[in-house]
Amino acid sequence: MTAALAEADARRCIRDCPTLRVRRVSLTARLDALDAEAGEVRRYQTIEDSNAERRETASDDPVTARLAVLYGIADVRLDLFAGLVFASVLEGVACLLWWIALSGPKAAPVTSSFEAVTFDSTVPIPAVTEQETEVTKLARDIAAGLVRPTVSGIRRDLGCSQAKAASLRKQIVSSSL
Repeated sequence: MTAALAEADARRCIRDCPTLRVRRVSLTARLDALDAEAGEVRRYQTIEDSNAERRETASDDPVTARLAVLYGIADVRLDLFAGLVFASVLEGVACLLWWIALSGPKAAPVTSSFEAVTFDSTVPIPAVTEQETEVTKLARDIAAGLVRPTVSGIRRDLGCSQAKAASLRKQIVSSSL
């Protein structure tokens, strides 16, 4: 194509030669199309060469090659099988570790010796309720100046409802009288 284009460029016409102009344009377009195709072929060959290198690298595994010959299996299938086995083992270990982590701490059996404790039956044991504990704690905090002795101050300190705070305030006021 290059030679034909050079030959067409070398010809001279005495008059206006539309056929020679058309031939030059046609040869130039063909040459451009061939250059584009040659670029595509070069790019395809580069891709094929890199794929061939990858295949050679994968098949260079001596263990896989020997096992494939020993069992009469294709290298590619053996590589796939080995990859699946390794992935399964890895996933199994991960599941086991998650199960251990999420199962929570186990209560170890505690063995200790307790001495027998005897109480005198004449001494009454006072019953402590949660409300009395809150009242004593609240009275102590009010006396220390940490809590204001109002319903809103009690609510802020304990984070309880208004009704409970009012009840606790009444108990504190009645106990201090």
